[in-house]
Amino acid sequence: MLWKRSERNLLGILSVIALILLLFGALPAPGVGEKEFLIKKFSPQGDVNGRIEIKAVFNREVAIENRIGIPLSPEEMPFIFTPSISGTGKWANSSTFVYYPKAGLLDKATSYTATVKAGLRDKEGLQLSGKQSFLFNTAPPIYIGVKQTDFDRERETLSYELEFSLPISPARLRGYTDVKETSGKPVEFQIVQGPASRKIRMNVLTPGSPKNMKLTISAGMPAASGNMGMVKGISVSLDIAQNMEIRDSNAFSSINNGEIYVETTAPVDFSKAGAFIELSPKSNYTIEPRDRGFAVVGSFEPQDRVKLTVRKGFPALGGTPLGDEWQRTFIFPEKLPEIRFTAPGRILSPSGSMRIPIETVNIDTVQILVWKLFENNIPIGMRSPWSEYPIDLSSMLANKDYKVKGGLNRKVRSALDLKPLIGNEKGIFLLLAQNNSGEWTESRQVVNVTDIGATVKTGPDSALFWINSVSTGKPLYGAEVTLWSWSNQPVGKGRTDRKGLLKVRYNTDGDLYPVLATISKGTDTAFIRFDNGLYGGKDVFDTNGDPWVYKGYNAYCYTPRDIFRPGENIPLAAVVRDAGNKFSKPFPVNIKVFNSRGSLSFSHTEALTKEGTISKEFNIPADAPTGTWYMSIHVPGEDEPIGQKEFYVRNLPPPDSLWKQTPYRIY
Repeated sequence: MLWKRSERNLLGILSVIALILLLFGALPAPGVGEKEFLIKKFSPQGDVNGRIEIKAVFNREVAIENRIGIPLSPEEMPFIFTPSISGTGKWANSSTFVYYPKAGLLDKATSYTATVKAGLRDKEGLQLSGKQSFLFNTAPPIYIGVKQTDFDRERETLSYELEFSLPISPARLRGYTDVKETSGKPVEFQIVQGPASRKIRMNVLTPGSPKNMKLTISAGMPAASGNMGMVKGISVSLDIAQNMEIRDSNAFSSINNGEIYVETTAPVDFSKAGAFIELSPKSNYTIEPRDRGFAVVGSFEPQDRVKLTVRKGFPALGGTPLGDEWQRTFIFPEKLPEIRFTAPGRILSPSGSMRIPIETVNIDTVQILVWKLFENNIPIGMRSPWSEYPIDLSSMLANKDYKVKGGLNRKVRSALDLKPLIGNEKGIFLLLAQNNSGEWTESRQVVNVTDIGATVKTGPDSALFWINSVSTGKPLYGAEVTLWSWSNQPVGKGRTDRKGLLKVRYNTDGDLYPVLATISKGTDTAFIRFDNGLYGGKDVFDTNGDPWVYKGYNAYCYTPRDIFRPGENIPLAAVVRDAGNKFSKPFPVNIKVFNSRGSLSFSHTEALTKEGTISKEFNIPADAPTGTWYMSIHVPGEDEPIGQKEFYVRNLPPPDSLWKQTPYRIY
């Protein structure tokens, strides 16, 4: 009994000694001398949001000293990422590996797997064991909601806007979407096609009277990019409204002005809307169209208090007007931090000033990042008309912070000098200006630093190029021009003559039709797209004119003026010519007039004169809807017009007096 008690005392004493030794470091720490080589910690795992770094902590030393803190080559990376992630990997210390994705971001709606390369060993040659594969993902697409945005009684259609958390391809969405009456009867609908977007339009055909309907979107619907789809499907009711109602409103303060946005259930008849809007206190403003409603825009400043009244009878275009007066008082908020590049152009000559205007408000520091597009990636990077390209196709040249001097809510215009950022480099650059503190905001712009000026005129099977020097205006001899298809295939090539001219023929097949041309001379490279070229404001300054007719007929339609009142007679006229700009013999044509709602208001068929002309007078009904009308000329039996002319119908007040014109005296 005494022996057993002594044994227990001895064990207790030994335990206390061992604990003391451990506390003072006399015994090995955990991990030292461990027989297994393991990953102790890996991050991220599961859902990922925002900017990240990928980190793996091992329980034993792996990296040798001369490889710590320097970028690793792909062969030296301890992990393989599937799908691949562009970025840089380093050993932070001998047992911690960190991978930095480009710009700290992963692709949206993407599930990733990080797998340790086979045969990874520690410094003592022990092979890795335990878990060696880790999963993480960015958020999948989520359905947010649906709103009715428009209706058309004549066409018996309702328009809706579907909103998602990520851009969705309309073409893909169509395959996952269904609309049915609550009884289960299918309803005909159309997803409006266009580029991928978070907000997508859907038109629903409702013959007769609209019935209660349900919208269904199946699980698995993918985002425009990434390998993940919607986790859960949805089934929701579609609201139906055919009268003018105000759904929502809000006041915004932007870099230039303030505006009150009003969301409506029906399209607004802007020709009459002004008489139903009132502001208190009174101030100058404009009423401007906005998506799903309108905006009252003026020089409103933060903290201004404004009462907006929309009076009963506020007009809907084709629907019942507002039934009750609507009022709301707004206090304009502080301006949100905002950055924007203000110049629409893209060409900068390296021999001139390389300053780019940039405007900011409520921002103290602007971070400027510059990427240069690899030359062999220009055809695929610049084929789309967007103001940027994927940064994976480029290399980063600069990352610099600039201080901005400005007061609260005061717009500051600065000049960004590219010369210190890119040096003597030429090519195509993506500029990103962003605010890293507080409210996130950014602006992007693509700039082509080049002395090559390109003009192109395209035909059905060829393109004519004029290539000049931007700095001197002289023709560039021997510049190489390459035409590229959407699928990144070269479809034509040539060199300019001494006049800077080149004609390149190409295949008219849809898959090989050129969408872009690159021009190079020595180390200088430029590009021009065939949809809108390099002039950022081409939608305002369009010099293309009507397309040339190579077969069939073309009609030039005209009216004596462009604006008419309801009740007036309009003389409609047209001149018809064939592909050779000639006219051989008369034949019948059909004149059609469509009102501002898109409905046919007039149709008349008559033979052309021997000169190839036709004229007809059309009376605008006194109760005709105002807005943009158009006439078109058709060859009987053909839906496609051979000519069109827009004109406007407005309720204009008659002149108060007639002015007598005094003839000029001729000496």
